[in-house]
Amino acid sequence: MATIVKSGTADAVRVASVIDEGQIRPVWFEQIDKPGRERVFIRKVNSTWTSYVGLAKVINFATTCDMGTFELSFNIEDLSWIFAAVEEEPFGV
Repeated sequence: MATIVKSGTADAVRVASVIDEGQIRPVWFEQIDKPGRERVFIRKVNSTWTSYVGLAKVINFATTCDMGTFELSFNIEDLSWIFAAVEEEPFGV
C-alpha cells in the first residue's frame, strides 16, 4: 500500500490518497488557498469513473465528507488533483 500527497495547480488543492491493489482512493484533501487550511477527511467514495482531457486519462471521484459532497479528479498524465465540483452542506445541518 502506498500513500500519495499531490498538489493540483489549477485549484490549489492537496490530496492524500492510497493505492491498494492497483486502485487509487483519496483519503483527505485541503484547499491550499483557504484560510485555516484544514484537512477534510473523506468518509465515503460514492462513485468512480474515468474521463479524458485530451489524451490524458482522468479518474473522477464523487466523495462524501462532513462538509458536504465533493468531486475530485486525478489526472494520470501529470499526477495532479483538481476540484471538478463542490456541493457543501449548509453549516449546522
